[in-house]
Amino acid sequence: MFELIYNARHYYYIHVDARCGYLYTMVKSFIGNYPSNVYLTSRFSPIWGGQSLLDMFLSSLKDISLNMSSWEWDFVINLSESDLPIRPNHELVTYLSHNRDKIFLRSFSHTGQSFLRNQGFDQLFLECDSYVWHLGERSIPSGIILDGGSDWMILPKIFVDYVIYSDSNLLRDIMEYFRYSLLPVESFFHTVAQNTHFCTSVINHYLRFINWKRPQGCGCKYGSMVDWCGCSPLTLNGPKDAELLCELTGKCLKPDYRLQPLFFARKFDSTIDLGIINFVVHKLLGRYDLTVNLRNDNYYLENIYSKEEDSLVDNAHQQALYLALKCLSKKLMYQLLRSYNYNPNLLYIKSSLLNSFALFNATGWEEFDHIPSNELLNMWVNKRNIVPPLVIQVRLTEFTNLSIINDRNHFILEFLVHPPSLSFTTVDTINNLLPGDIGFLEISSNFDVKEQIFRNYPRFLTLQETLTILVLWKGNSNHKIYKTSVVFTLINPLGIPCLKQLKLPLVQNEHTVRSLAMPELYITTSLFKNTILTNCVQKDVNIVPGEWTIIAVASSGQISRAKFVLFDPLKLSQSLRLPHKLLADKKLFDSESWNSVQVTDFCIIQQLTKGKLNSLYTNKINNINFRIFNGFLNDFHRNCTTVQWSSFFKYSHL
Repeated sequence: MFELIYNARHYYYIHVDARCGYLYTMVKSFIGNYPSNVYLTSRFSPIWGGQSLLDMFLSSLKDISLNMSSWEWDFVINLSESDLPIRPNHELVTYLSHNRDKIFLRSFSHTGQSFLRNQGFDQLFLECDSYVWHLGERSIPSGIILDGGSDWMILPKIFVDYVIYSDSNLLRDIMEYFRYSLLPVESFFHTVAQNTHFCTSVINHYLRFINWKRPQGCGCKYGSMVDWCGCSPLTLNGPKDAELLCELTGKCLKPDYRLQPLFFARKFDSTIDLGIINFVVHKLLGRYDLTVNLRNDNYYLENIYSKEEDSLVDNAHQQALYLALKCLSKKLMYQLLRSYNYNPNLLYIKSSLLNSFALFNATGWEEFDHIPSNELLNMWVNKRNIVPPLVIQVRLTEFTNLSIINDRNHFILEFLVHPPSLSFTTVDTINNLLPGDIGFLEISSNFDVKEQIFRNYPRFLTLQETLTILVLWKGNSNHKIYKTSVVFTLINPLGIPCLKQLKLPLVQNEHTVRSLAMPELYITTSLFKNTILTNCVQKDVNIVPGEWTIIAVASSGQISRAKFVLFDPLKLSQSLRLPHKLLADKKLFDSESWNSVQVTDFCIIQQLTKGKLNSLYTNKINNINFRIFNGFLNDFHRNCTTVQWSSFFKYSHL
């Protein structure tokens, strides 16, 4: 996104959440390529609905006003990493030049009492310990116009200066009121503008398209951090949304279609649909001049583990994930050695896990110069529930039994692997399913209710996690209201069925959410507590790690079968202490599915000093005593700078 909006005449003030260490490191490295008009600010940890988000915003505005005195600017536009421009930069500049000192704030207050109630203006909230607490009711202040709407805005400098420098009692009172409010960013600036001389400068627009799809985007997604519910836009994806953006920007007009001043759109998510991002970049913006940061536009890597960042975090799941990835990388490495006829006992290599990524691609959109057809849509639908491949990155160092040789020369090896997909997908067509039949069944964790996907990309589960059952089932088209159920039976890794079955009601009514991927199916989820798993073991015995089976029987008699794997971090830690010669053959995981994972592809690159990468072909170790190691490296004929899925692919363009 940054490269699409960058212009040397504008200024860019970037905030990265304090909890996103890997992202901060990446941003910090790339802004060094830009002049003094790009600034990376100090970091906050704001939470949805809380005062901390307003604090971060006001702190940023104050910093810009007081400390960026060399910046000569007219408007502040707030954007997120989920936004993209949908019109060229110069069109936005022209539009704002004709609307100097105007305040662009999208207001929803026209809905009256329902707006006041939904925003919780008559309620008292307090953010404390990373949670927004509902403390009770309060009266709505009199003699003031309460306004609010979207927290995506465009503010002129004259208004920002008033907010930062004014010492009026009105501004202090408004600030104090919103200090104990829900979603204060969505109302603070609106209310200040409506109760000051700036009221005549407000334009009820935010100059962007936001993908609101209620009620799908509404609910209690943030229940873990706030005592309230709210709405959030959905990710733009698929051909229909691409066609809509095309119409909004005038690239493919319908008869009598009235253009709106829309310059940005949200939300976009590369893990859900990278193709629509390419559509915006190439078709709407006509940008084919991008530099190395976006040239590999058919692949996107989402970091799921970083040694530099996550090794310092006190997070049980990330620590367990590290152990699993390290076990897997060592096992795959020694399998790879044997496939090249090298004896792991004669080749001494020290390896350390650096990073791991989930790999997403847009190949379903390749070679299409128009909106994809229904056939391509079906391909996109099927990809939504596929477990993404993993890119595992390790550092290799040559050593003897006594010491490391030439520690300055590190070789970084990247594996491409496919985690096992243990879900159930029906082989029947949707039309052949009976009401209540299951089309898709999966058990995992970190389920995104709004986007209907599991954010646990490798599907790595520990014994302590709360799991979610995801069921996509067919409703009854002949009835508006339809009720049925599905009965689950659990079988533990020892092959012993649970004594107690789990019955999950399936209800179809006007409030039941349809699947985004397959609208013909309804979606039902249920939390899967560990207390259910304990029914499968004897009293006072811990839950068994390994590969579990879940059998679902629909009311029609249809039988579905899926699996899920629970890892024991202690056993993984013990496996890492095995001698090297046992790693290739040892069943490191309590799961045949994970033990069977093989290397799909691999590549290697040499790292001489920190931050400098060189091709394997131009930098080789010439120590005659380690010809075996050299031969091994030479056989690794895949240079990461030329492999599109590799995290180093962009360096081939330098």
